[in-house]
Amino acid sequence: LLFTFSLISPQVQTLVEAKMSKIKLVYYDGRGRAETIRFVLAFAGKEYEDKRIKPEEMADLKPTLPMGQLPVLEYDGETLCQSMAIARFLAHEFGLAGNTNLEQAQADEVVDSITDIQLEIYKVHFTRDEKEKEKMMTKLKEEKIPKFLETLEKILTKRGGQYFAGNNTTWAELHFIQFVDLIAKIKEDFLAAVPKLQSLDER
Repeated sequence: LLFTFSLISPQVQTLVEAKMSKIKLVYYDGRGRAETIRFVLAFAGKEYEDKRIKPEEMADLKPTLPMGQLPVLEYDGETLCQSMAIARFLAHEFGLAGNTNLEQAQADEVVDSITDIQLEIYKVHFTRDEKEKEKMMTKLKEEKIPKFLETLEKILTKRGGQYFAGNNTTWAELHFIQFVDLIAKIKEDFLAAVPKLQSLDER
C-alpha cells in the first residue's frame, strides 16, 4: 500500500491527504466556547481550518447549522455540534482523554466542574442590569472563583499534584488553561493563592 501510494502524483497525493485529515472549526472571532477545542487540536499537532465569523454573519449562517448555534466541527465529512462534545471527541480521537476508564472519568469530572463555573461567568457577562451585574461579578471575584480554585487544587493534590488524571496531559489541563485565561480578565492574581494550580498553568 505504501509503495502504491508513493507512485501517486504529488498533486493527487496532496488531495488524498487533505481529504483524510479534513478538519474545520466554525466559531466567532474570539475564544469563548471554542478555545478548548482549539487547544486540543493545537496540542495534538493537527492542522485545521479555523473559520471565524463576525456576529453579523450569524443570521445568514444559523439556518444552515444543525442545532442553530456555534461552534460546529466538520471532521472527515461529519458534522458535530456542542463545544464540550466536540472537545471530548477530539480528546478521545487524539489520545488526550485519559488512558483508562477511570482516568477519562476523572478528566471529565474536572472539565465539567470548570464548565459549570465558566457558565456562571458568561451569565454575568450577558446580564444587562448594571447593578445586578456588578453584584454578581463581586460574588464571583471574591467568593465563587477563589473557592472553586481551592477545591480544584485539592483534587490536583490528591492525584499527585502534576495532572488531573493519570500521569499524562489530558484535555482537562487544556480546559483549565483556557479557564485561567478567562479569569485573568476578571482578576490577574487568582492563582497566587493556589500554588499547585499556578505551577500547573506555568508547566
